[in-house]
Amino acid sequence: MSINQLITCNREGYRESRVKAASRVKKITTTRCRARMYVMFNKQKDHWMVSKLELKHTHPCSAKQSVHYHEYRELTMHAKCVIEKNDEVDIQPNKTYLTLANEVGGSSNLGYSEKDE
Repeated sequence: MSINQLITCNREGYRESRVKAASRVKKITTTRCRARMYVMFNKQKDHWMVSKLELKHTHPCSAKQSVHYHEYRELTMHAKCVIEKNDEVDIQPNKTYLTLANEVGGSSNLGYSEKDE
């Protein structure tokens, strides 16, 4: 017996926002990307096997966007200290994030997003 799993690009499919366009700051961007991987887990052999792989994305992929993937996010010791100190004196988290982003030349150079703080 095997277990089948489909892993798709986060820009796969089509989504409509539940927020009205007039009040939405950012568009929801899906590109119906067909990049995907089908994997099967064989219980008898106790291993995963890739059964089908499509690597071609319908959109540009950027290494700078990797900060949005949880497994690549990491707060530095400096950032943790700044966050703790600023929190003790009631400085708003978004102000702390902007300060840390300015130190490294922009938020795209940070190894984490504002929501990670």
